[in-house]
This record gives sequence, structure tokens and C-alpha cells, in this order.
Amino acid sequence: DLNSDISSITFVDSPSVQTPKNKQPKWLLWLGAIALLAGGTIVWRSVSNSQQSSVEVSSNIEQARLTVRTVPANLEPIQAWSYGDGYVSAVIKKHLTFQAEGTIDYLKKIDGRDLREGDRVRKGELLARVDRRKYDADITVAAAGQIEAKNQVLNAVASLKQAEESLAQAKADLQKAKTDEALAGADLKRYRELAAEGGIQQREVDVKQTNYQNAQAAAIAAAAGVRSAIAQVAAAQTQVETAEAGVQSANAKLTQSNVEREDTEIIAPFDGIISRLNIREGDFWTPQIVNVGGDYQNIIERLPIIVIDPNRFEVNVELP
Repeated sequence: DLNSDISSITFVDSPSVQTPKNKQPKWLLWLGAIALLAGGTIVWRSVSNSQQSSVEVSSNIEQARLTVRTVPANLEPIQAWSYGDGYVSAVIKKHLTFQAEGTIDYLKKIDGRDLREGDRVRKGELLARVDRRKYDADITVAAAGQIEAKNQVLNAVASLKQAEESLAQAKADLQKAKTDEALAGADLKRYRELAAEGGIQQREVDVKQTNYQNAQAAAIAAAAGVRSAIAQVAAAQTQVETAEAGVQSANAKLTQSNVEREDTEIIAPFDGIISRLNIREGDFWTPQIVNVGGDYQNIIERLPIIVIDPNRFEVNVELP
């Protein structure tokens, strides 16, 4: 029994005095041991549950994995063949055609013979051409029209300059006429005053009156001349604008003629090989040959030339 325990007695240096010292009761020690045991139990159970959860997760992962049987690949003789439909085509190819119609009067020669399938060509080479005499004539006419339009611009500019000079002269004449009118008016006023005083005869006043009226008429005519010159300048400016528009139209026509002439030629777009050649020298060509309906294979068989790059091919096969 804890209450039956008696504390021991210790003695200090003085022999005549005894001082007892009490220790902690043992029931407190037992209580601390019980608490420590309970805490250890709780920690052990927590760790055990965590390990059990990890084991269950690992078990679920193992169950979720699929079992796959593998066989090593070995190099052995062919035992069977698998057949399928497919085709081989060049990665880079160009369909070449004429955009103009006419008789084919040129086909590239190689070693004295006409171009044919399988021949190698180089970029920029002239492969074929239709008769371009009509297009050359159109270029000549367009070039002449361009020159004529430019001459019209020069003439219109010269007319405009002349009209501007005439306007400047008309304005100067108007200014002089106004000055003469003012001077004649002043003379007429002075002569009237002198005549009223009896210093001169009425005949001299009449002369000044006539001079003043003539000056007025001259000023009116000069003003009309200015208006006429302004109208001439406006007309000349319109002629210049019209002539410049004619030059633009002539330039566009010449450019169009050059483009149409280029459409008579087939030029190699890159170094390659002729894979298809469906024309011969002397054939008549029209773009309608290709523009008519049909499937892709029929169109290919009507195109003048097809060039491919032999360095890159792709294979397309459907296997069972």
C-alpha cells in the first residue's frame, strides 16, 4: 500500500538536529507510467493503420495492372507475305500548262530529238511554246499606244503652261485697264470742275468723257479676258488629267500583253525529270482541253507537261 510507505530520514552536519525529506508519492509515478503506456498504444495503432492503408493501396495497384505477354523480336527468314494496294508519288511535282491558245511551234530538243518522258530538265529552261506572233503584235500595238499617250501628256502640259501664261497676261491687262479707268475718271472730274468755273470749253470736257468711257470698256474687256483665260487653264488641266489616265491605260494594256505573251511559254520551275509529256510540236493547244470536266487521272493525261523532283518520293500502301 502506497500510504504505508514511510519516508527515509536524512541527517545534516549537525548531530543534534534531524531533518526529514519527503519524496513524491508512488501513486503519481504509477499514474505517469499509465499515461505513457496509453500514449504509446495510440501511436502504435496510428502507425499500424497507416502501414495497413499503404499495403491496401499497393495491393489495389497490383490488381489494376494488366498482364501482357511479350515475345522477343528475332531476325528470321520470311515465312509469309502480306499484300496490299498502294502507289508511289513524288513529294515535289508541278503541273505545267499553257494559258494561251495556239499552235505549238517549239518543243525542247535534247541531243537532236524532241523532249520526252524521263528526260532531265534544269530550272529556267524553255520546254515548250505556242505560236506567239499574235501576242508580239499586241505588245507592239500596246507599246505604240503608250508612246502616243505620253506624247499627249506632254502636249497637254504645254497647253496648260500656255494657258497659265495667258491668264497671267490677262490679269496684267485687267490691272492696267483699271488704272486707266481710274485716271480717266479723275481727268473727267477735274475738267468738269474747270468747265463749271468757265476755265475751259465744254468740248474739252466731252473729250475727257469719251476717254473715260473708253477706259471703262477696256476694263470690262480685260475682265472678260481674265475669265476666258481661267477657263482655258481649267480645260488644259482636264486635258492633262485625261492624257495621264491614257498613259496609265496604255501601261496596263502593255503589261497585260506581256503577261499574255508569257502564257505562251512553259518554263521548267526547278531541276527535275519529265514524268508526263502529252504534247507534240505542231499540235494545236487551247486551255479548254484541261478546263473540261473529268476525274484527276483524265486531267493528268491532258496536261501538257508534268515535272517531278526525283530526290524525294512517298509510298502509300493499304495493308490488310
